[in-house]
Amino acid sequence: MDPSRHPSGAGGMPGRAAAAVSRDMVLLVGALSLLATAIIIAVLVPPATRSEALEAPAAPTGAVLTPSAAPAALEVPPATPTAAAPVLAQVPTDVPAAYPAPRDPLVPDPTAPAPTMTPLLPTAAPDVPAEPVQPDAAPAAPTTEPMPAPVVPAEPTPAAPVDPAAPTEAPVGPTAELLPTVPPPPSAPPAPTLIPTATTPPPPPVLAIRGTTRWRADAGPVMVTMDVHVVPGATLIIEPGADVRIAPGIAMYVDGALIIAGSAAAPVRLGGSTPQRWDGIFAQPGSSVLIERAEVRGGGAGGTLVAVDDGTFVMRNALVTDNGGQIHLRGGPVEIRDSEISGNDLPYGAAIELVFDAGGFATLSGNRVGGNRQAPGASPVLLRHRSAYDVLSVAIEGNLLLESTGPNLALDAAGEVRGTIRCNTLRGGDHGFSLKSSAPQLPGAPQLIVRDNAIEAHLPAIVSDYLRSGVGRGATSDVFVDMRGNWWGDASGPYEPTRNVPGRGDAVGTVIEFAPWHSSRPACAPAR
Repeated sequence: MDPSRHPSGAGGMPGRAAAAVSRDMVLLVGALSLLATAIIIAVLVPPATRSEALEAPAAPTGAVLTPSAAPAALEVPPATPTAAAPVLAQVPTDVPAAYPAPRDPLVPDPTAPAPTMTPLLPTAAPDVPAEPVQPDAAPAAPTTEPMPAPVVPAEPTPAAPVDPAAPTEAPVGPTAELLPTVPPPPSAPPAPTLIPTATTPPPPPVLAIRGTTRWRADAGPVMVTMDVHVVPGATLIIEPGADVRIAPGIAMYVDGALIIAGSAAAPVRLGGSTPQRWDGIFAQPGSSVLIERAEVRGGGAGGTLVAVDDGTFVMRNALVTDNGGQIHLRGGPVEIRDSEISGNDLPYGAAIELVFDAGGFATLSGNRVGGNRQAPGASPVLLRHRSAYDVLSVAIEGNLLLESTGPNLALDAAGEVRGTIRCNTLRGGDHGFSLKSSAPQLPGAPQLIVRDNAIEAHLPAIVSDYLRSGVGRGATSDVFVDMRGNWWGDASGPYEPTRNVPGRGDAVGTVIEFAPWHSSRPACAPAR
C-alpha cells in the first residue's frame, strides 16, 4: 500500500499531520494577534500618555493606588521574584521630563491623603531586572526645567518698491504677446467732461464818486492811485488851490459832472505823481466837464488827454502843457476860452480836434495854440462837420494859432458852415486857413464870414509863381468864401496870379474873395 494514501475514517484525518497543522496555526494566529494589539495600542494611546508613563516613577504593575487618611511615603512591598517573571527596574526620578505636565498624578500632593498599594499579580517584562524599592524613602518629585518662551520672529518691514532696471539688452527669444484687458462695461454712462471756459480777469479797483464830493486844498495833496469814476448823477468838485496828483496810467471817467474850478489867486493843479504820464479824462454821453483856472500837466499816456463824447465841455483860463495827448471833442456844445495849449507832445491829430456828426455849435475865443510837437500835416485846430443835412455854427475869435506843418485853422465840412472867424492870428508854418467843403456858399444865404484876421509869415509853396513872389499860402478853399477885410502880411495885399500880381502878402486861392484888404494889422488880432 502506498504510504501517502491512508484510508481516512469517517470524517477523520491522520493524527500527526493534524497535530502539526494545529500547532503552526496557533502560533501564527497568536503572532498576528500580538501585532494587531501593538498597532491598536500605538494608534489609540497618544504620545503624551506614553511620555507621562516614562516620566513617572516605576511602580509594581500589580499595585493599585488607593487614597488613605493621612499623607505618608509610598509603601511598596517587596515583590517576590520568580524565575518566570523578573521585577522591572525603577526608573530614575531625577531625569527632567521633555514635556512636564502641570500636575503630575504620580507626584504626591502634601495636602492629599497618602496612597496605599494593593499588590496584584506582577506583569513586568521578563527582560528588565527590577531593583528593590526602599520602603523608608519617599520617591523624589520629578524636577522640571521650564522651556524658554518661543521667540516670535519680528515682522519684516516691507522695503520700498524699486523700479525695475531697464533692460540693457534685447530679450532673447520670442516674447509673449500681451493682449489688452477689456474693461468691464460701465454700470452708468460716464458724466461728460466739462470744458473750462475762459475767464476774464477781474476789473481793476475804481474809486466811485457818488453824490457830491469835494477835493479841497486844506486836505493837502490829493493822491489818486486808482481810476476815478463819477457815476451818473454824481458831481466831483475840485476846489481852488487843490493839488491833485495822479499815478501813472490812471484815468478819470465821467458819467456825471466833473468841475475843476480854481481861481486867479489859487488855481487847481492837476498833474502826475511821477514823471510817468497819467492817462486822461474821458466823459461819456450826457456828461459835462468844466475846467476853469487850472493847470493840467503830465497826462495823455495813450495819446488823448481829454475826450468828451456827446457831452458838454467848457474850458476857461486853463494851461495845458507838458502832456502827451490831444483834446478830442465829439458832438455837444463846446466852449474853449482864454486858454493856452502849448509844449505838448502829440503823437497824432490836432491839438484841439472838434468832430460833429449831426451839426452843433463851437466857440473858440482868446486861445493860444502852438509850440506843440505834432505829426506831419496836423493842425493846431481842426473842425470836422460830417453831416450834409445839418448846419455847423462856429464862433472863432481872437485866437493865436501858430506854427505847424498843416493849416493853422482847418475846416473839413460835408455840410453848411455858418458863423464868424474874426480877429485871429494865423502865423507861421505851411498854411494859414483851409476850408474843404462840398457844400457851396449860396449868395443871399447866411454864410461863413471871415474878417479882421492877421494871416502872415507862411512859407512859399513849391510853385514857380509863388517862389518868385516869395509868398506862402495864406488861404485855400474848395468853395467860394468871403474873406474881405483881412491882413495878409503886407500892405500890398495877398498875392494872386491873375487878380493881384503886385501883392506881396500871403497868397490866396482862386475862389476866395479878398478885396478890399487891410493895409495894416488889425488891432483885435493878438500879436503873441
